[in-house]
Formats: sequence, C-alpha cells, structure tokens
Amino acid sequence: MSLLMRAPRACASRFWTSGFHVLGTGEWSDADGARHREERLVELTVSAEPLGLSADVAVFHDVWGPFDFRGSPHPAVHRHNAPRLAAALRELETLLGVPAEPEDAGARL
Repeated sequence: MSLLMRAPRACASRFWTSGFHVLGTGEWSDADGARHREERLVELTVSAEPLGLSADVAVFHDVWGPFDFRGSPHPAVHRHNAPRLAAALRELETLLGVPAEPEDAGARL
C-alpha cells in the first residue's frame, strides 16, 4: 500500500468549499531506529485553484533534515526519516501529475 494512501490512526480534517486540510499523528524514528508518535508531524492541504489542484505539505519537526533545530548534525535520525518523506512527496507529485515547487529551495531533502 502506498505511503499517501495509508489512513492515519488518528486524523482530523477540515473541509471547505475549495479544498481540505489533513493533520494527524505520524511516526518518526530516532537515531537508534525506535519509533515515536508525534501529533501534527506533517500536514497536507489540498485546494482547488483556478488552474487546477494545489497541494501544500508542511513539516514541523527536525527529523527530516540533516541537522536538528539547534544546528547539530543528526545523520542517523535523518537517514531513518528523510527517505520516507521524500517517497511521499514523489508519490504526491505522481498523483497530481506535476512536479513539486518547494517554497524554500534550501530545505530540499
């Protein structure tokens, strides 16, 4: 089953006439590979724009990048988590049929 198609165990969503916002509990792995549950690990907003669908993915944790929020490297944490986020973003691109346009090009994985 695909990463995006898996329903989270606990999920809240808000619907409005032009789109929806999905947030829920996600899992991340620490340096030793132990899994941890985190609320609002990733959020997805899909909107109907005049030219087609728009999807925004927001992340609120440092496990996706090579450094923590203090600037210290955490390569094992990054190695456990970044590939999962990258795969989910590629899958979202495939579903929407367009490449992603990162807001912060410096934040690419």
